[in-house]
Amino acid sequence: MEHRVKCVYEDSIAEELGIAPGDVLLAIDDSPVADVLDYREKIAKPYLEVLMHTDGEEVLFEIEKDEQEDLGLEFENGLMDQKRACKNKCIFCFVDQLPKNARPPLKFKDDDFRLSFLMGNYITLTNITDAEWQRILSQRISPMYISVHTTDGDLRKRIMANPRADEIMDRLKELYDHRIEFHCQIVMMKGINDGEVLKHTLQDLCALRPYAQSVAIVPVGLTDHRQGLYHLEPIDADTAKRTIAIVDEANEKVGEPFVYCADEFFITAGMPIPPAEYYGDFLQIEDGVGMVRSFLDEVEERLREPVSAAPYRASMVTGKAVYPFMEALAKRFYDEYAMELNVIKGENWFFGSRITVSGLLTGQDFLAAAEGVDLGECLFIPGTALRDDNVFLDDMTLEELEQKLGVPVVPVNSFGSEFVERILCADWRTR
Repeated sequence: MEHRVKCVYEDSIAEELGIAPGDVLLAIDDSPVADVLDYREKIAKPYLEVLMHTDGEEVLFEIEKDEQEDLGLEFENGLMDQKRACKNKCIFCFVDQLPKNARPPLKFKDDDFRLSFLMGNYITLTNITDAEWQRILSQRISPMYISVHTTDGDLRKRIMANPRADEIMDRLKELYDHRIEFHCQIVMMKGINDGEVLKHTLQDLCALRPYAQSVAIVPVGLTDHRQGLYHLEPIDADTAKRTIAIVDEANEKVGEPFVYCADEFFITAGMPIPPAEYYGDFLQIEDGVGMVRSFLDEVEERLREPVSAAPYRASMVTGKAVYPFMEALAKRFYDEYAMELNVIKGENWFFGSRITVSGLLTGQDFLAAAEGVDLGECLFIPGTALRDDNVFLDDMTLEELEQKLGVPVVPVNSFGSEFVERILCADWRTR
């Protein structure tokens, strides 16, 4: 694969050498680069020779540097290789439930150990080759993020429709033996891997501490596009409460936070979001574990400081799951700072009404919720609903949504301090 340079960082070795965007990396120390992990390993030395194709000719750069100093190159393909595709047929797979008009990139199922290490993507370990597995063990690539779901081998094979799925405990024990840290995920399905099955799974995973760092339990996501797929039921309040109790029991046995329920379990169960102590170091926050608590605590911390509030009127569309929390904050903003924030509950028409998280709302969902409403000066939306190119999951752009609504549409990230600055202090006016 061609490794073409996308950009060169300022004041870097590459900039000093005159390497430019569009140049192509050919080899390091006379050896081609397999992927980004190989690239990182190859440049982690004090002396190296880098062969580039630049200005129509091959140029060899001899470099002397600090061992851990980066060259300052970013490549068009960040992985520097093709992504490994998932070959499982999981009964809960979210990609299989996408609407037919979903963007093609959303339909790609990755199961790549390199993205697990680099991005925190969860992998199943069923699609990994023997050579890749040995590479993980020999290079001690850590931490890894593993989709476990259950340690019952026969059940895991049925869930994933992959004959290799029953190797999970052997794989995890090898990671343990090689002192490779890993985080686990369990997608909870009512009547399948909950209850006693979950208790057994957690018992197995607790035995792999300390290299098993954490376990996140997340509810299965069910869209309205499951025609012809395995029948699954959504997690109800009783199942959520039982799951929380099982997790509490497991943590009590190990004496510290290790297993975590996603925020949705507490919301579904009608239970308060736990305090920060429940989440330890918030190791699974990217999986929706502790996100609400972190956000609320950050807002509270910021509001204890002086706030240059700018009283005005605006609106916000948010997912159904966090709507009550946003509505409570809006009331507080009005009572204490005279700022009028109209919080609108966003219905997910793209994926279906059972999808309640804010980050999966699309441009059409925001439009349907806000069209015809007196929005005030602007409309705030969750920043997690936008991709890096300011495009929603349904291909509508942020600019298109603004044009249709006739007001500025302002993305707000889930950091509590930014939430206060962006909304209450109206810093969006100066951006």
